[in-house]
Amino acid sequence: MVFASFFDGTNPDPSQRLALLEAPGAHASAFYAWATSSLARAYPTEARVLQVRFPAPSSCRELAGQPGCAQVAFDLVSARGGQPVRAGQTGYAVFAGGKWLVSSRTFCQLAAGRPSC
Repeated sequence: MVFASFFDGTNPDPSQRLALLEAPGAHASAFYAWATSSLARAYPTEARVLQVRFPAPSSCRELAGQPGCAQVAFDLVSARGGQPVRAGQTGYAVFAGGKWLVSSRTFCQLAAGRPSC
């Protein structure tokens, strides 16, 4: 699942994770600041996916900005022990260019605390 790979804070190559983000060029600087911060290095996280749902295309356009999406319920947990860091999160994966990507909105809400970054 794209969420597990994208939020794998133990992956030493952040460029591999950036490639799993919708519009990576638009978010590269925010992504690298988030993924390579001293906090992220000291306390790596991973995503524990709890549920995946596939909304109607009209809902996907509204919620994720793309006609094809998956709504993902997940917890961000410590990669060193599995304790919840941010439990009960909801995000979106979008189907673009023939592959699933973490939506820009999901990244921005988690990394920057706002819908766009």
